[in-house]
Amino acid sequence: MDSSRDIREALHELLCCTNVSTKEGIHLALAELLKNLAKYPTDRDSIWKCLKFLGSRHPTLVLPLVPELLGTHPFFDTPEPDMDDPAYIAVLVLIFNAAKSCPTMPALFSDHTFRHYAYLRDSLSHLVPPLRLPGKKLASFSGLASLTLPEDPSQEFLQQSLERVFSLQHLDPQGSQELLEFTIRYWLWETREGGVGRLASPNLVASTQFSA
Repeated sequence: MDSSRDIREALHELLCCTNVSTKEGIHLALAELLKNLAKYPTDRDSIWKCLKFLGSRHPTLVLPLVPELLGTHPFFDTPEPDMDDPAYIAVLVLIFNAAKSCPTMPALFSDHTFRHYAYLRDSLSHLVPPLRLPGKKLASFSGLASLTLPEDPSQEFLQQSLERVFSLQHLDPQGSQELLEFTIRYWLWETREGGVGRLASPNLVASTQFSA
């Protein structure tokens, strides 16, 4: 990145209006912006604004990157990222703005991602849009940043799985394959690692038969 702040911010503004054609292009743009942020922390607001527009303009390209960007894993719990990290906030701004036009994307979020959404929606409302999050109700973080989960966890699991499968139609072949593999691995993990009883609930069985 250029040593002139004016030039850097002009490049950020240009990127706001750029149409990217591949998910690799989105990933590269994000990586370069994060390098910029690491070298010039005072560019934070300009970079966050740039990622807001980059996400809102390219929801289908951001979607297959979500598991990697959030560090979610189908087999293991991953550490909760630091909300004081401007780079992590930058990633969330990109993802949440993409999610506004991609209602299936929240199915890929972890619980702490929903909590962080509630926090950022309160503290950076000019950068984080209101989202419709199926199966979860978010209270204002300034009050109680709580999550109300569905009473039947099996219903939530089925809903998330179906939403992931539904989102395949919006992706290119490679992105579809990656998301499908992630969903299958997650399903296998749930059925093996203590989730058997939950997945065998009558409600889930009935819902699965209906979906089939």
